[in-house]
Amino acid sequence: MIHLKSEGGYACVAPVFASTVEEVEGAKQLISIDIDDCCCPICEEDRGALEIYTTMSMRLVHNNTVITQRITTTEAISIAKTLMDYANVLVELAEEFGSEKLVEMD
Repeated sequence: MIHLKSEGGYACVAPVFASTVEEVEGAKQLISIDIDDCCCPICEEDRGALEIYTTMSMRLVHNNTVITQRITTTEAISIAKTLMDYANVLVELAEEFGSEKLVEMD
């Protein structure tokens, strides 16, 4: 569930599953989101007793540190809606105040 700290653009998700942190040499700075759909031994071990196709895995990588968070479909939809809402607000503000550079950053 997403808990709003304020209406001014802050959201906090309290996920069902715990995060994991690991050091991976040569990891690049990125955000990745994967549908949990692989039957390889590594993914099956990571998934444990969870059924396949029921969760997603989000990874945030920075300076060889990989933070992985498994999320449910409900959590994913809440996060996606919040990101879309916030992005739309920022685009509208950029257009209103003539900040085309912000709108064109994608």
